[in-house]
Amino acid sequence: MRHAPLHSAVCAATLAAVLTFAFAGVASAEKHADPAVAVAVLALELDEGLPTDVSRACAKQIGPAIQADDRKFRYIDPAATRDGLIARSPALAGCFETACIKRAGTVLDASIGIRASVGGEAQIYDIKVKYYDLVTGKKLLEETKTCEICTALETGNLFAKTVQLGLRKVEATPRATEEPPAKVVTPTEVKKAPAEKVSVKVRVLPVEGLIELGDLPLGSGTASTELEPGQYTLRGALEGYQTQEVPVTIEPKGSPIEIYVQLAPDPEVIEGSGGGGGALQKSTARLVTGWILAVVGAGGAGAGGYLLWLDGQVTCATGTFSECPNVFETTTPGVLVFGAGMVALTSGIFLIALDATAEEAGDAAPAASFDLGLDPTTGAGVVQFSTSF
Repeated sequence: MRHAPLHSAVCAATLAAVLTFAFAGVASAEKHADPAVAVAVLALELDEGLPTDVSRACAKQIGPAIQADDRKFRYIDPAATRDGLIARSPALAGCFETACIKRAGTVLDASIGIRASVGGEAQIYDIKVKYYDLVTGKKLLEETKTCEICTALETGNLFAKTVQLGLRKVEATPRATEEPPAKVVTPTEVKKAPAEKVSVKVRVLPVEGLIELGDLPLGSGTASTELEPGQYTLRGALEGYQTQEVPVTIEPKGSPIEIYVQLAPDPEVIEGSGGGGGALQKSTARLVTGWILAVVGAGGAGAGGYLLWLDGQVTCATGTFSECPNVFETTTPGVLVFGAGMVALTSGIFLIALDATAEEAGDAAPAASFDLGLDPTTGAGVVQFSTSF
């Protein structure tokens, strides 16, 4: 009984040590636990042809798919992403160039970006999800799935699984980080007052052209910015046109600058789209014209032949020549009508044969047009037909 207090003291000390280590382990685990990675949905592109229930199912599933494990990922929905980017710079929304993606990561304070799209019809839907590193601006990977004979619920579930599969792969892939270079401060460094910025307004023609300052997009058509004194390069670009670069020098305390950039058509695009050479292409207008001429020509030839046959016949419905001394004189109109009919028939047959030997055209030919009206001077009917081959 004399040793009981000693045993109690030992037990109390042991219990205190165990509790101390336990609390220390919990604190250490909380300290070293990785914070949730922010995932921003840069774009959720749902085809207009998708059934409404399929679009709703996919839009509803993307959030829960990312937040399935909220300890790892923090979800930034498409609306919040777009509002944040537009508030900083409208040109960032919908831009997937490297510079835009890096800038979006800074604006949204996110590390991973997702661009998801769903398209298809007749219960066959294609799912595509791209993942971007918002620190480096590079695409990490792309997941694609096809849902065949699927309901809206099945399509939404497969869409969610595709998003989660890509996130697991991204999580397992080491990503490079960009750290700003260390600034070397010398003892003699003197702080200078910030230089006064100069207003710069840029206009590009055609107005659809994209205006860029270095790697940073400024907008389309017309853009304004403020620049500190120095050397810059403005760029105007548009598909089908030659990219134009304009060097700009900003002087200290300079006046506002307005720059016009005129884009010239790309000669290679013009040459590639020209129709001067190559094989003859099939044309719906040519085929329709050929059949119309053939039918009209056949009718004209038949009418002319009838007029030639009628020439010299008596004008009476019944009777002999002695009873009906007058006869039809239709030689001249018969020859003219017959000749015109044969010309039209021959031309129609030629166009039909020409189209039969032509190659399939890449673009549909313009349709033929017909106009009916009255000549205001003579009051006679007028038929006008126009087309292009």
